[in-house]
Amino acid sequence: NNASAGNARITNFAGGHTDFLDNGSAEQATLVNQGGGLVDFFDNTTADKATVVNNAGGTVRISKLGATGINIGSLQG
Repeated sequence: NNASAGNARITNFAGGHTDFLDNGSAEQATLVNQGGGLVDFFDNTTADKATVVNNAGGTVRISKLGATGINIGSLQG
């Protein structure tokens, strides 16, 4: 909860799973999601300057989209 990824580069390999939840922040992180990987943003997570690269077969899930503060700087793939 309330965790921050800062400027990290996170790669989800096949079956990998990264969650941002409960007011957490991806900040300026770069997340690379390979096939079978999952990046999950929910419960007022912010990612204003983050970059998410979703490769074929990867999943990016955004829950509570109507909640204040959910924003992704860049989503590719």
